[in-house]
Amino acid sequence: MQPRLRPRAGLALLGILTGSLTILPALSTTAAAASDGIAFGDLVVTDTATGVHHYSADLSANDVVATGTYPMSAIADAAGNVYFSDYYGNSVSKVAADGSGTTTLAAKPNAKFPRGLALDDDGNVLFSDFGNYRVASIDSSGTVTKLVGSTTPVDLDAIDGDIVVADQGANSVYRLNADGTKTVLSTAFDTPQGVTEDSEGNVYVTDLTPALYKIAPDGTQTVLSTQVSGAGIALDDEGDVLNADYKNGRIVSIAPDGTMSVVVTGLTDPRDVFVQVTAPVFSASDATTDARVGEEYSYTYAAGYTGTTSATPRYEVSDGDLPPGLSLDADSGTLSGTPTASGEYTFTVSAFNSRFVVPAPETTITVGAAKTPQTITFTSTAPTSPKVGDSYTPTATGGDSGNPVVFSVATASKSVCSVSDAVVSFDAAGTCKVLADQAGSDDYDAAATVSQSMSVTAADSTVAVSVSADTLTATVRATDSQVDPTGTVDFSVDGTQVGSAQVSDGVATLTYTVPTGAKHTVSAAYSGDAAHAAATGSTTREDPSITALVGSGKPASSSGWFTSKVTVSFTCTGGTGTYTCPDDVVLGDDGAGQSAQGSVQASDGGADSVTVSGIDIDRTAPRVLVRGVKAKKTYSSLRHIRCAVHDAVSGADGCKVRTHRTRRQGRPDIVRYVVVGKDVAGNVTRKRGFYKLR
Repeated sequence: MQPRLRPRAGLALLGILTGSLTILPALSTTAAAASDGIAFGDLVVTDTATGVHHYSADLSANDVVATGTYPMSAIADAAGNVYFSDYYGNSVSKVAADGSGTTTLAAKPNAKFPRGLALDDDGNVLFSDFGNYRVASIDSSGTVTKLVGSTTPVDLDAIDGDIVVADQGANSVYRLNADGTKTVLSTAFDTPQGVTEDSEGNVYVTDLTPALYKIAPDGTQTVLSTQVSGAGIALDDEGDVLNADYKNGRIVSIAPDGTMSVVVTGLTDPRDVFVQVTAPVFSASDATTDARVGEEYSYTYAAGYTGTTSATPRYEVSDGDLPPGLSLDADSGTLSGTPTASGEYTFTVSAFNSRFVVPAPETTITVGAAKTPQTITFTSTAPTSPKVGDSYTPTATGGDSGNPVVFSVATASKSVCSVSDAVVSFDAAGTCKVLADQAGSDDYDAAATVSQSMSVTAADSTVAVSVSADTLTATVRATDSQVDPTGTVDFSVDGTQVGSAQVSDGVATLTYTVPTGAKHTVSAAYSGDAAHAAATGSTTREDPSITALVGSGKPASSSGWFTSKVTVSFTCTGGTGTYTCPDDVVLGDDGAGQSAQGSVQASDGGADSVTVSGIDIDRTAPRVLVRGVKAKKTYSSLRHIRCAVHDAVSGADGCKVRTHRTRRQGRPDIVRYVVVGKDVAGNVTRKRGFYKLR
């Protein structure tokens, strides 16, 4: 059987990425993927402003493969060649997958304002010749043939020899049948734009109202969404409708329930979208042909796609009847169940998606009658109180199939015991459940599993306690067991319980901060579990100690002020955890009553801090004012020189004036003066000058 529907275009788009085509690489990032990929193969988007974009199936790659004057639609064939219509360029062109270039297939007057494109079963390019009021075909020789007259066709889709057409001027969607007849599907539109059809014969139409319509094979028309734009549409592998949302510069996906999601953003004026939906290919269809009443049956049909798509088809029984008791999972392709009636059953399983229904080879299953049962009986007595390290050899009789009785341990007991060469070894404390099984044959059922259970003595445990800044941790180990203990640990500090925690992978951790300021004893009491005995452990947590030393390049003045930078260094000692002593603190700004603090935090939460306060620093000399004289001026009598000291930090500590007169014969005497001002910190400012005395 052949697929009952064919795709809108081609089977693969691999050539676009693997060929040497590099048209306009600078535009390759104009549009961005807005999702992590959806259920279809390669995606082609036609943007009138930026060109024809090709995306990989996971939307991670985006190449512009063609531009044109005003591209309106683009499709691809099985070889990876891309075809696009140029509305204002009045042409339909082909971009070769091998990178050899672009060929014009039809131009004015044979193509006037072309819009929608499709490929028929013979590889002819179909296009809605908007300006010539027709639907036309371009064959491999380049001959353009009118297929049907149409008022103003805007989009079309080719399905299994038929063509569905959206006619904007007639406000209709019609089917041009393979025999040349024309069937109007609906006229209940305002201005139809995009059109496509799925594998079930449902036709989807976008309208400028805006709306997305679905026309069922029986003619029923429903509205799927009113949040679309009136532009091109396509179906992905799972039947979601992709729409070129030119109003918002993006491609959106509309699920059958009307839910919308964004697929691609960053476009300028997208007008059409093409999805590379391919036919499923069966990789597993050779189902097991023998079954038996009362026995579980399972086989998984598997179909997939070539290329890099993550999409998966669905499955259906397209012909015949399944054996009673069996059912087919539509999502996984698994045929399973327990047959209830013998006989021979012939049926066909098909893989399908939005565009294809592909049948697998016909399957015939012969269901035989039910088998004779078998019974197992233990002939050995299980030990009553085995210990870790002991062993036990079980024996049992079975049915008449001739197959041996095989011993194993239950899944829940694999941490407690094991079986090797029909001998049970007790590896850890707990419950050991030994299972006995006997396989069936052509005439006998497998025997029902029987078991023996034994209680194995618990192993001794040890507890190691560690402390961090905000947690208490107990590591529980079993001395004679290879299995990590489980259970609960109760934590106490100085004899007072502070909380409990579950043991996971042999470790219990409690979020708790041990108080600082004193030495503390932290203990942990493990409750034990079915395989391990209770145990206790403890440790000590002691704070480190930190001290500070104040130093400076110059000693402090008698008033306690420093006139140079002050360095406060720290020394850390003691404690039970690891820690890093803080770096020195350097104080260089002027000011009284400064302080420096140092803190140490140990890995086990121990901490200490020290603060040095009352540090006075004045590194700025005082300001000195000289009054009663102006330097270099000439006076007729000795001047009474006065001074004033100002200091905003440590305060003024007075000033002194010293003078020296130099007498000169026949010229004015020179009186030199030195003014010395001090602040409380000991900083000194000197001002020197002279004046003349006649």
